[in-house]
Amino acid sequence: MAGLNYRDGRLHIEGDLRYGTVATLSRQLLAQAAREGDMVLDLAGVGQCDSAAVAMLAACRSVKQRQQDSLLIENVPQGLANLIGVYGLGAVLLNAQ
Repeated sequence: MAGLNYRDGRLHIEGDLRYGTVATLSRQLLAQAAREGDMVLDLAGVGQCDSAAVAMLAACRSVKQRQQDSLLIENVPQGLANLIGVYGLGAVLLNAQ
């Protein structure tokens, strides 16, 4: 099961991020994003993922943009980075703040 943990000034996402597992996590992440200012997500603990993970991160980016806050996504696993690239969102999710 995927989860959120806040430590070291970062929000760590851990576990598998798949269609069947991200619904609750996505709601928690978007609620946290709405409450916080600038945000750092650390994805070092992410296991397997699919397009649901990309959608969740894109939704989080959208919340932060509406708030005019930054979102820095760190330690993106290669498989997720590849998926983000397939959807053409590399510049939006991986390089932008």
